[in-house]
Amino acid sequence: MIKFFRKIRQQLLSENKFSKYLIYAIGEIILVVIGILIALQINNWNENQKAKENFILLLSNVSDELTYNIEETNKVINFYRNVDTLAYKVLNNRLVKDDYKNNPQLFNISYNYDPLDMSRDAFNSLMDYKNDLSVQEKSIIGDLKMIYNDDFKSIQRLSLEVEELSMKFNDELRLEKDWTYLLSNAKSVNDLVDNEAIMGYYLDSPFYLNNLDTFRLISLDNLTNNLITTRTKLLNSYIKISEYLDLEKDLSIINNPNEFKSLYGIYQNDYGGTIKIYEENNEIVLVVGNSKDPSLWKPYPIYFEDKTHFTLDLENETRFGELKFDNNQNITNLLTYFGNRKSNYKKIE
Repeated sequence: MIKFFRKIRQQLLSENKFSKYLIYAIGEIILVVIGILIALQINNWNENQKAKENFILLLSNVSDELTYNIEETNKVINFYRNVDTLAYKVLNNRLVKDDYKNNPQLFNISYNYDPLDMSRDAFNSLMDYKNDLSVQEKSIIGDLKMIYNDDFKSIQRLSLEVEELSMKFNDELRLEKDWTYLLSNAKSVNDLVDNEAIMGYYLDSPFYLNNLDTFRLISLDNLTNNLITTRTKLLNSYIKISEYLDLEKDLSIINNPNEFKSLYGIYQNDYGGTIKIYEENNEIVLVVGNSKDPSLWKPYPIYFEDKTHFTLDLENETRFGELKFDNNQNITNLLTYFGNRKSNYKKIE
């Protein structure tokens, strides 16, 4: 091909056809430029494709990381759900010696905590991606930044407060009570329950009740509230990424509405408060409001950890929840609780 063009140039020059040669030369230059531009375009396209594939891989890794972080928050939320139940019984004088005998966990409510291990490696790698993003991609990244940079930082701070408070109470107990070693070295729970000094402390001590109430405040009203609202954001981001990448959603962390159809209906408590649970856009929705004016009902996220227990994210506060069944496994009641805030709703339709 090069010899062909050289032959044309030589022929034009030998025939002294300079004007035609000039036109030909300009045309040849234009062809070369066009060829270079096409090559650059192809190279840019290849680079963009590689960048796109890299972005998809990074986002897929973040999806896996979100799954892990959701499972981690579920674990810690369930731990503090148990703390809430036990602390309520202690602080409202609902316990006797036999309760401690039947449930030794009661000895460690305010002296134990569940450490939180949130991962952010995949997110950090995604933040190193510098290529242009679409509007949808920017929205996904913006949500992730808010979770990882703001919410995680707040959770880490509150988790550290709980850990330090628990260690502080442990240190105080070891210094002030000579029986503390028995809590971890007793041969049986009976050795603890039969010890009058120990049971006097757990059943009657204002010092213990004050410590427990403080621990409940920090671990539940602060940390667990943040965990539940952050989990809602994690789930929303996980769903957005799954839909963007066309990935199959993990039903171990996403509630399948088809499994909860027997739950749908209207519930009412003794004070006329009404809630309604139904399916909307393939999600389980709970609304709170006036049963006579459904337009005033406001939807809130409801998340089931299993077939019986759930949590509610009510914007400025959260609730634990539990379903009650009759002998035929039909749902009869729905309980919501958090500390002393408890409501019992009966299913009316």
